[in-house]
Amino acid sequence: MNIKAYWSGVALGQTLSALTRSEVEEMCTVWRASPHSARCTWTQANNKWEWSTACGEMLVLTVGGPEADGGPEADGIRFCQWCGLPVQEVKAKS
Repeated sequence: MNIKAYWSGVALGQTLSALTRSEVEEMCTVWRASPHSARCTWTQANNKWEWSTACGEMLVLTVGGPEADGGPEADGIRFCQWCGLPVQEVKAKS
């Protein structure tokens, strides 16, 4: 089962109620067994603009700019838009 595909479907308007009970149970089993089951860690690159996610995605955050110490939290991002887990940010070392 591809848990990422489930959450992408949810983001596109599919609701969890459209899934069968067995699909939800399987999704929860996969989610709990994943290495980042509690949070999706977003790690800031040295250029301060780019962030890579524990679920394998990459994005650029420009709101406020790197000098404003921006990031997912500063931009109001609480959940990963790809896997649906709460975001935990790891800033680049200065």
